[in-house]
Amino acid sequence: MAKSAQGDQGKRLGSLLGYGRSPINLLILAGLFGALLSGVSFFYTIHQPWLGLSFIESDVKGLMVANVDPDGPSATIIAAGDILQSIRGLRSSWMSLDKELLIEDPDMLSSFSEWHRLLSREQALYQAMRAPIVHIQLDDGRQVRVQPAGMRPLSSLSFSYFALNLVALLALMVGAGIYSVRMDSLPARLLLISGVGFAIAASSAAVYTSRELAINPNQFHFFTALNHLGIFTYAAGGLGLLWCYPHPLKAWPMARILAIFVLLVWLNEQGQWLELPVHSYYFPVVILFLLAIGFGVTQWLQSRNKPVDHAALKWVLVSVFVSITVIMILYFIPGMFLHRPLLPIVWSFVAALIMYIGFVLGVIRYRLFDIERWWLNIWLWFVAGLAVISMDAIIGLLLPQVGSYTLPLAILFTGWCYFPIRQWVWRRLFANSNRDIGQFLPALVLSMVRREADDSEKWWGDVLQETFHPMHLSRVPALDEVRLQDYGGKMLVPSMRGQAAFELCYAENGRRLFLPDDVKIVRSLMEIVRRTEEQLYSYTRGMNEERQRIMRDLHDEVGGQLLTLVHQSTSEKEAKLASSALSALREVIYSMDEKEPVDYEMAFSRWRILARERCESAGLELYWPVKDDLQQGLFTNRQYYNINLAFKESLTNALKHTGTSRISVLMDIQDSYFRLEIQNNAGKQIPDKLQTGKGLHNMQSRIQELGGKFDYKIKKDFFIVTFLVPLDEPSGGG
Repeated sequence: MAKSAQGDQGKRLGSLLGYGRSPINLLILAGLFGALLSGVSFFYTIHQPWLGLSFIESDVKGLMVANVDPDGPSATIIAAGDILQSIRGLRSSWMSLDKELLIEDPDMLSSFSEWHRLLSREQALYQAMRAPIVHIQLDDGRQVRVQPAGMRPLSSLSFSYFALNLVALLALMVGAGIYSVRMDSLPARLLLISGVGFAIAASSAAVYTSRELAINPNQFHFFTALNHLGIFTYAAGGLGLLWCYPHPLKAWPMARILAIFVLLVWLNEQGQWLELPVHSYYFPVVILFLLAIGFGVTQWLQSRNKPVDHAALKWVLVSVFVSITVIMILYFIPGMFLHRPLLPIVWSFVAALIMYIGFVLGVIRYRLFDIERWWLNIWLWFVAGLAVISMDAIIGLLLPQVGSYTLPLAILFTGWCYFPIRQWVWRRLFANSNRDIGQFLPALVLSMVRREADDSEKWWGDVLQETFHPMHLSRVPALDEVRLQDYGGKMLVPSMRGQAAFELCYAENGRRLFLPDDVKIVRSLMEIVRRTEEQLYSYTRGMNEERQRIMRDLHDEVGGQLLTLVHQSTSEKEAKLASSALSALREVIYSMDEKEPVDYEMAFSRWRILARERCESAGLELYWPVKDDLQQGLFTNRQYYNINLAFKESLTNALKHTGTSRISVLMDIQDSYFRLEIQNNAGKQIPDKLQTGKGLHNMQSRIQELGGKFDYKIKKDFFIVTFLVPLDEPSGGG
């Protein structure tokens, strides 16, 4: 009983844990954590002393005013273009102002002593601005008094503040979204850790980079330390991901090693124990960057012979290295050597967000972390709905003066502007996801018309190649249904005759995986082929029945009458003509019977007898070399009939030429081709430009009907006719 109770309690606990770890609950927790970060950032940002001024750097001594808020404390007292040289509170001494106080990110300072100096100046400035009234000395000799506001209004927050909090939320939700459906995956866990670190770094940076002039030095120090901890966590998570995805490089606890390393670096910063070379903060970042290069190159080399891992790793490496390379070029390297970045800090975080965007695209294309496409669809619907609400809210904020007309204007703008733009972007990004079966029908019909008569079904492979453009197409053992393998890296397609199936690797020349929609397309194409073949079979059966009827009528009626004419002819000439007509009729009937092929040896023997009789009756010499090892095989009746008539026509043409004394016939079968060459000497020079008659045209038509080539040439006083007929190709006619 005790064991049963314990088991029930364990099940209840497991159920609670399972519910707590469900994807939707994790996403809610991530959203709440992101809201908490944004709320803390917002609270400490607006609770800063505010003069209602914005400044720009200049070469003059002091701070130049760029803009004055019309509703701020300094309105009508200070104007744009004024230069503030010093400031003091009621009981404090004058403090000089210079552009060092405008430094956006203290990470540009390379040593601990410079950081201490900035904090001490922030302390003095913050104490001065906490006074009820501050005195400001201008460069023109005026001394003005301003009453600072204890809180900043929302409108005073800059674009960079909102952008930093937005990218923080996006990175956090991407990491949480992937982890929520792959909780058992170490790479997904590391991506979540990286996203959490990124969110902490971005939201904390929004506090001190958005300060107007002064900030509480304790808060300055706290949020700077929090930013560094977040950056190191982001870097450690990304490095751990490179180490273990798609397979661990070594059996080392690299995630723990990296965690210990970044923790020691961060503690060294806070305790200021050891001044690192070149730059106390950026030097460890460079080390982590070099480690990332080493891990990425090693993973790439190890996945050379693993197409699925190689394709997925490509997205990971592109996402990571594009992101960190842009950050290093725009921010870290200039900050290390020039002590000022090329762009504001917000753009370095936007560049870092590229990594997470790349992972989302990787899920779309290559199902990174074994995540199905539905994961993206959920987020797309969520973002689309959020965008509509945001559009309405923005219009309401921008157009407060229209009052009751705000809602109709929001509806009109959303319907006529937002939705068309969104659909255009959707079509551009996901053009391959809505493919119509109709666009593949021309290739299918063309291949069916040109398909071969053998069982290799090369035409079906050509249809699949034209439809999906795979990197590689090969044959595998037969199967009954279409299926995906290797998470969409391969698609197996049955043949139409139960032969070896087709294996397609990576669609669109390796740019994407195969999707369930591709399986539906193949099934639709196969159904079209089956229905078409059923119709063709019915048509062919009816045509064959009609052919048999015509053959019977010709044999019984016309053949019988010709046979009677042979027996009842009073002269030998008439009997011979009737017998020749009866023989020609029988050849026509045999050519219509596709079930009665003719053996190669039998056909060669008949043609040799025909040529010998023709040459002996005309008193000509016949040269016909006999080949001992003739290849075994069968002509179809259509092939035999067309070649036979073309051969007779060529003999007739040769006998017509005056002066012909010798006819040479060369026949052979090699590599599934029948080759026939007939030569005759004309006894005189043949003109180069020979006027072709009906005989040559008939020969050419009959050979081309079999898919072959007909050619003739003149060589001195020899006239040469050549036939080349493929024996494994279907004839062009019936």
